[in-house]
Amino acid sequence: CNKLLLDVVEDHGSFGALDDAKAILVDIANDADESTFDGQVDAKAAYLSLLFGQRALAAKFYARAFCQGEVHLGFGGTLVKLHSDMGEHAMSRLWLRACSKLRIVERSLESWPTLEKLLASAKTKLRDARDSCGGCGTDLQGDMRKYCGGCKAYCYCNGECQKKHWKRAKGGHREECLRMKEQRHMISTAIRDGRIKL
Repeated sequence: CNKLLLDVVEDHGSFGALDDAKAILVDIANDADESTFDGQVDAKAAYLSLLFGQRALAAKFYARAFCQGEVHLGFGGTLVKLHSDMGEHAMSRLWLRACSKLRIVERSLESWPTLEKLLASAKTKLRDARDSCGGCGTDLQGDMRKYCGGCKAYCYCNGECQKKHWKRAKGGHREECLRMKEQRHMISTAIRDGRIKL
């Protein structure tokens, strides 16, 4: 699959077969064998996914490329912005915290003002989401907030609101919370293995 994707990227004539390209992207994204991951291929796959309008797929590829050591300019900001725009508070917060620990992102803020704007926009959205119940949207203050035990990103009025948010058919928190835990593990493993330099 990786070779097929590279062929698609390098041969722009292949872009006519969009269905084939999308199928290749999905196959690569579903590959759970970390030993086959390639940061450069995942970075190209992320770019292609964005071209095809597959934002969730792009975020997954960017995360994998990031954790394979492809932590170059814009990755941190792109990840945070993608999740923020998709309304994924927990994932956006996770990647905001991850990229804030990287010196390369700090240096990038000086040379690329757009990245600073992306991060500032995401921080504003996170503040707005943090102050309201994930279940019913009620503004909450101080001790009224009861946070999700998994991601600590969403707060709730009570257990009933948390259940409502967790089980919601569209935009429910269950899937995001589980993905956030997986990616948090992926980040910590990459740092421990020396693939991400803090």
